[in-house]
Amino acid sequence: MEDLSSIPEKNSSGVTSMEEISFNPEGIKRLLQDLDSKKARGPDEIPTKIIEETAAKITEMVSFLFNQSYKLGQLPKDWCSANLARNLDNGVALDLQIFDFSKAFDKVPHQRLLYKLHHY
Repeated sequence: MEDLSSIPEKNSSGVTSMEEISFNPEGIKRLLQDLDSKKARGPDEIPTKIIEETAAKITEMVSFLFNQSYKLGQLPKDWCSANLARNLDNGVALDLQIFDFSKAFDKVPHQRLLYKLHHY
């Protein structure tokens, strides 16, 4: 059984709040322009080269999407799925990555989560 004594109480003074986060358009533009064209496409099937070449024109919209998603605490449905990507070298699979946000819940200490939910 997990020791729950180290979990701070709701609204306790020992918990510091996180500063506001915003996604800076210039930073997003730089990241979009530096994408690795050797990486697999996302679920939208847009080639990385197209994203790199249009970075200056799509930066404002991507920044808006990121900021709204963060502010609302929600991800667009399409962002919650991903393709399986396999890198091949001479026909041998080197790695396989699975991106699934639902799997992250499996990593949460369930007793701690239940304890926190009970206090809300």
